[in-house]
Amino acid sequence: MAGPPGSLTSSPRNGPGEKTAGEKPALTSSYGFPGATTVGFRQWHQHGIVWAIQADGSGSGGAAILHAYNATNVAQELYNSSQNFARDNPGGAVKMVVPTIANGKVYVGSQYVLSVFGNASFLANPTITPNGGVFTNSATITLADAISGTTIYYTLDGTTPTTNSLLYTAPFVLTNSSSVNAMATKAGTANSGVTSAAFLNSSSIGTGTGLTGSYYSNHTAASPFTGSPTLVRIDPTVNFNWGSGSPDPQHQR
Repeated sequence: MAGPPGSLTSSPRNGPGEKTAGEKPALTSSYGFPGATTVGFRQWHQHGIVWAIQADGSGSGGAAILHAYNATNVAQELYNSSQNFARDNPGGAVKMVVPTIANGKVYVGSQYVLSVFGNASFLANPTITPNGGVFTNSATITLADAISGTTIYYTLDGTTPTTNSLLYTAPFVLTNSSSVNAMATKAGTANSGVTSAAFLNSSSIGTGTGLTGSYYSNHTAASPFTGSPTLVRIDPTVNFNWGSGSPDPQHQR
């Protein structure tokens, strides 16, 4: 059962596997509009957990955040998905979505994605040696994982690797500029995150001094880049200011 938006409540009832929600909200965490949607769950003879989805990023394209609180003391947060965002990102926030509990897992609906949270053993991300950079003629790449018995898959075109990607069996040689992405798998554990490294063949580097940038003032999407630019200059480094967030992983290259 969902609690009122913006509230985290605690009112566990006796009964095996019974879902609970308090009738008298006790606000212990404050979220922006539209607040949080909550659901409580208690296994027989076990402590209850209040699960809450924070969706105040729904109006700005931000991610949902799944929180877990002690049902007998909601001031105690046990977990939230932003603690390891690269691994546990539920996806874009959607207003009024309620966490669903079934078969020992928590299901979170978001924009275009259904995320499933549960207990699991996670592999460490594989390492890429060397960890990117500029090379001349060729570079030998070694992939490794700290856990023995893992299988590593990788791609060379910047895409996210899957178990259908290239299987790593031995160090390989790059002669062209490439973006190496690697992940580790092992039976009985969740797949690792993806490690990335960019390699640039020095022969593909130009001899220029930077990029020519034309900067316009007071322009909108309806009338972009019309008239004369306010400033024209050569920028040796282009810094994309993403504010407090990060670009989509596809664009971090």
